Formats: sequence, C-alpha cells, structure tokens
Amino acid sequence: MKTFSSFFLSVTTLYFVSFSLSFQASPSQSLYREVHQLINFKNAVYDKTLLPDWSSNKNPCTFDGVTCRDDKVTSIDLSSKPLNVEFSAVAAFLMTLAGLESLFLSNSNINGSISAFKCSASLTTLDLSRNSLSGPVTSLGSCSLLKSLVLSSNNFSGTLPIDTLLKMRGLKVLDLSFNEFSGELPESLTNLSASLLTLDLSSTNFSGTILSNLCQNPKNTLQELHLQNNGFTGKIPPSLSNCTDLVSLHLSFNYLSGTIPSSLGSLLKLRDLKLWMNMLEGEIPQELMYVKTLETLILDFNYLTGEIPSGLSYCTKLIWVSLSNNRLTGQIPSWIGRLENLAILNLSINTLHGNIPAELGDCKSLVWLDLNTNSFDGTIPAEMFKQSGRIVANLMAGKRYVYIKNVGVTKQCHGAGKLLEFQVIRPEQLNRVSKRSPCNFTRVYGGHTSPMFDNDGSMMFLDMSYNMLSGYIPKEFGSMRYLFVLNLGHNFISGSIPDEVGDLRGLNILDLSSNKLDGTIPLAMSALTMLMEIDLSNNNLSGQIPEVGQFETFPREKFLNNSGLCGYPLPRCDLVNANGYAQEEEEEEEEEEEEGEVLSWKAVAIGYALGVLFGLAIAQVIASYKPEWFFKNFGLRKSRNR
Repeated sequence: MKTFSSFFLSVTTLYFVSFSLSFQASPSQSLYREVHQLINFKNAVYDKTLLPDWSSNKNPCTFDGVTCRDDKVTSIDLSSKPLNVEFSAVAAFLMTLAGLESLFLSNSNINGSISAFKCSASLTTLDLSRNSLSGPVTSLGSCSLLKSLVLSSNNFSGTLPIDTLLKMRGLKVLDLSFNEFSGELPESLTNLSASLLTLDLSSTNFSGTILSNLCQNPKNTLQELHLQNNGFTGKIPPSLSNCTDLVSLHLSFNYLSGTIPSSLGSLLKLRDLKLWMNMLEGEIPQELMYVKTLETLILDFNYLTGEIPSGLSYCTKLIWVSLSNNRLTGQIPSWIGRLENLAILNLSINTLHGNIPAELGDCKSLVWLDLNTNSFDGTIPAEMFKQSGRIVANLMAGKRYVYIKNVGVTKQCHGAGKLLEFQVIRPEQLNRVSKRSPCNFTRVYGGHTSPMFDNDGSMMFLDMSYNMLSGYIPKEFGSMRYLFVLNLGHNFISGSIPDEVGDLRGLNILDLSSNKLDGTIPLAMSALTMLMEIDLSNNNLSGQIPEVGQFETFPREKFLNNSGLCGYPLPRCDLVNANGYAQEEEEEEEEEEEEGEVLSWKAVAIGYALGVLFGLAIAQVIASYKPEWFFKNFGLRKSRNR
C-alpha cells in the first residue's frame, strides 16, 4: 500500500510538472482567441514580412509590440511601423480584443475612415496620430471608457464631434490638432473640459470666439489649453483664469483682439503663455507678477504698447521672453539681469530707447539676444559678456522653434533673422509672418532646442543692428566662443575692429556695415573658417582685405564704400589712386558667377552651425520659400507639424 501511494504521488507530481511546463510553453486557453485576431490583423497588413514573430504557434505575449497581463493582451504599440492597412482591419481585429487597454498606432500608415464598430470595453488609451484617416469621428462613441484620445495629424473633418466625446465621461487627454475640423466651438464643450487635463484643438480650422464659459465649471482640472493656429476672433475671455490648474495656455496665430486680461495673473501654476501673432493691444498686464512659475512668455507680432512691466521681475523662472514686433516703449529694465534662467530675449522691432544695461551680463543662461530696430543709444557695455565660458542653457531644451533668416536685407527689412516659437503651428502659416514683416524669408531652419553646452557656453546670437549705438566694439566680444551670428550694422560705432573678433571661431554671420569703423581688417579674422556671410560696407576701413580663408569667397558689395579698402574682391592695392580710392577693373560677370557659387552652400553651412553649436534638429529651405520643401525637410506631410 505504501509502495502504491508512493507510486501514485510520483506519477501525480510528474503529471503536474509536465502540465506546468506545457502551460508555460504555449498560450493559455484565454489567449487562443486573441492569437486568432492578431494573426488576422497581420494578414491584413500589406507587407506580410513586417511582423515576423507574429505566429499562430507562439504565445501572443511574445509578439513584437504586444504586452500582456494575467494572460490577456492589454497593450499594443505598433507606432512608426509602415502597416499600410485600412482602419477597418484595426477596428475588427485589434480594438475588439477583450482585455485591450492601450492601442498605439501613431505614424503607421493607416488609411480610410472610422466606421461603426464595437470597441473593447476596457480600452482607455487610443493613439491614431500621424496617419491618413479622414471623415468624421462620430463612430468612436462605443469607446466610452477612453481616458486618452489622440487623433492629431490626420485629415478628419466636420464639426467638433461633441456628442461622441461627451460619452467618454472619464476623458482626460483630447488631442485633435492638425486636422480639417471647422465651425465654431459648441457651448457644451464646457461639460467636457470639466474632466479634461489636456485640450489640444490647435492647427485645425475652428472659428468664432473662444468660449467664455470654457472654464466655468468649478470642478475643472484643465492643465493644457492649446487653441493656436485657428481662426478665432474676438477677445481673450477673462474667465479663462477660472481654469486655475492651467500650466500651458497657447492662443497664438489667431485673430484675437482687445487686451491681455489682467485676470491671467491669477493662474499661479502657469508655465507657458503664448499669444503671438494676434491683434492684441494695450499694455502687458502687471498682474503677471503673481505667476512666479512662468517660464515662457511669447507675445510677438501684436500691437502692444507701454513699457516692459516691472512685475515680470518677480517671474524669476523665465527662460524665453519674446516681445518683438510690437509698439513697446521705455528702456530695458536692469532687473532683467536677475533672471538667471533667461536664455532667449527678443525685444526687436519696437520703439525702446536708452542705454543697453550692463546688467544683462548677469544673466547666467543668456544665449540669444535680439535688440535690432529700436532706438538704443550709448555704448555697448563690456560687462555684457562676463558670463562667456560659464553659460548654462540646459533649462531650455525641447522648445520647438523656427529660425527664419533674412535674405536681401532692404531699408524696411532689418536684422539677421527671427527666432520664433513654433509649437503645433502649420508651416504654411509662415506666410502670415511675411505679411506682418517686410522681410523676404527665403531660408527656414527648424527643430527643437537642445543646447550642447553646460556651464561652459556663451552667447550664440547677438543682433543690435539698426539702433543708435556709438563708441567702440569691446574686445570682450572675442570671449564668445559659441557665437555664430553677430550683427552690429547700422549704428554709429567707431574705432577699429578689434583683433579679438578673430577668436570667434564659430562665427557664421558678421555684419558691421553702415557704421564709422576705421583702420584695417584684422588679419586675425582670416582664422574664421566657419564665416559664411560678412558685410563691412559703408565704413571708413582702409588697407588690404585679407587674401586668405573665407575672405576669398565674399562678394564685392560687402566691402564697398570704404575710404581706402583694396584687394580682392576690390581692385588691387597697387591700383588705389592718390585720393585713396580704388580704380575699377573687375569684370561683373566673374563676380556674379562667384557669388552664385557661394550662395549654393551658404544656407547649408548656416544650418550646420546651428546644429553643431546649439544641438538643434535642422530643417532648411534654400533659394525660395516653398512649403513643399519645408514639409519634406521636416519629414511631414503638408498638413503636419508636430
């Protein structure tokens, strides 16, 4: 009996071990149906070799992109795989998986429209962004448990599907940006915004006014409100301040008028306030002083007046302040030097005056300073550059931008170019910038900021052109090892060009034109091997132009109207007459041919400098601005921009 019991125990144990090994080696019974659905989806994919490990004799939990929990497929992520499949296959074989909670199919070449289907009862996250889906989205109503719905960068159309969205009572994230929706926002949107954390309707075609009741629900928890690049008109509702949890408010590229509501000063968690390219007027409200979390303040291309409010001195976390193309008056306040995180300051094209404060040199993160086209006078303070070699700019990483370079500067077009915040804005909207600016923007660079230095950097962009500055060029300029644009043109600066300019080894663009500079061009400048553009015209320079390095590539007009300057590309120095003026002997056809050769690679070199010195992902448009070039270089379709 004892022997039989031992034998029975041994057999039972062996059977149990064998069953366990078999269970681990193959899918459990609850997964068989899901294997069948997943294989059916694979068979619907155009490229049958795309999902090689999706096999009917394997556990689906081992499939590429599949995650399981408790023997159920709970998450599928096939983002950036060229599936080339109709949405009907997604709906039939993936979205009906019983335990599916998350489905990520961004940038997966999914086509067609969303037709009626039965959604998994457990699905909470759906990302179909950056595909080619079209038509209305009303058929998503069966996905009532969704918490995150991202449909950006498609071709969905129609009005905002508010009835469908209101069925998703737990929805927290809604991103419909870069689609073809139209019409006005429905009043019932306020019922949806009460539960949302993120509402992104940017770069669609919505019109009308921004709802005044959008934040009226006292239970609202909205943190991000992005309505930029639409056709909204009217005023910014002061009631937006009722969304007290707002971290980001982006209303740029609309047609909003009136003033900036002072009530926005009660948004004590706000980090980003972006209102540029509207028709706002009045003063920047002092009440922003209470928003001590503020990091980004972008108000370019409006009609704002008054002085830079002193209240901003309390916003010590500011990283990017851009107030260009307004009608601001007064002086640059010295307290700006206390903004230790400030990396970008753009005050160009206003009516500011007075001296440039030496306290700007106290900004420990300042890499981009644009003061062109104001009425600043006095000298350039040498103290401005005392942080060179110690700059910290790591706080400004990840900001989306475009840099549009001025080409063919005219009497109306001033400055080297513009750095613009460009989050979720269609590239073709740059045409609106051209309409509000007299410049011919023919070269466009874009990406996300990602500085490559930490505690050892310097200023990278300095434009003080078209002011009334006088005095000498400080030799301290030479300490800015990362500087790639220096524009001091059209001032009253005198004296000689300091030898230290030759230490700016990363310099790409140098404009000292239309000043009162004298003396010779320092031979040390021949070491500027990255210099692609120079303009020294309309000064009192004399002597021979260096005949080495980049100076052999620059066109003649960049040296004209100097009293005694000679050497290539001007006439030889032995042909200078007794009055100090050179006799003409160059052939115009040769000059035009050489200039064409220079222009063919100049834009590429500028992009390279941006990439090397700033760690920026660069996209370029060369010769003439055509949206197709821009989209191609960004890797986006014509209606995309993320």
